[in-house]
Amino acid sequence: MWSVKKLRRRDITVELSELMITDVQKVSLHWHPDEPLFPRAFAIANETYRSLYDCLYLSLAIAIDGQMVTADLKFYETLKTGPYGNRLLWVEDIPKSKG
Repeated sequence: MWSVKKLRRRDITVELSELMITDVQKVSLHWHPDEPLFPRAFAIANETYRSLYDCLYLSLAIAIDGQMVTADLKFYETLKTGPYGNRLLWVEDIPKSKG
C-alpha cells in the first residue's frame, strides 16, 4: 500500500498513515472496466511522459467526470498546472469527513 512506502521512507508518520487508511476504508468503491480507458490513457501517457498505469486512473477520472486522488508527488506536481490539473487531487487535500 502506498502509505507503507511513504512510511518506510519517513515521508509520513505512523499516525498519518493510519488516518489515511481509515479515510480510504470509508470510501464507497465502484468497479469500472479498464479496457475502454486504455486508448485515452495511452495518449495521456505519451503526451505527459507519465506511466500508463498512472494514466489509467487519470483516464478513469476523465471518463466519470471526477478526480484522481494521488499520493505520487512527482505525478501531481508535473500535471497539476496543465490540462489535467482539474482532474487531480493531492491525497492530503481530500476533504475531511464529519463522521
